[in-house]
Amino acid sequence: MVAKSFTTDGLAPFRYEKAYAALIVGFENTTVYIHADNPERLALLNEAVTHGGEPVGWFCLRDGRLEMGLLQEYANELWARQYLHGLTEVIKARIAPADGLA
Repeated sequence: MVAKSFTTDGLAPFRYEKAYAALIVGFENTTVYIHADNPERLALLNEAVTHGGEPVGWFCLRDGRLEMGLLQEYANELWARQYLHGLTEVIKARIAPADGLA
């Protein structure tokens, strides 16, 4: 399953850095974030996919900087870039008070 491959290969490196990372899973009317340090991340991702979620991208907070990216299969999709761009301020608002993100 693609979800297992991404969870173990894509987010795993972030667990070994001083970083906070999550996979962004989009639904028609909501977004779910699967956090890299969650020991149940594979089960949560598979549950999200089973219920119609689509892993679209990721975000990482490292040294006070927010980094975001699309999964490779969506890198050239305009709708995916717009979706991720639209989430930028939402993610900043959620993490800024706790992490001092400007």
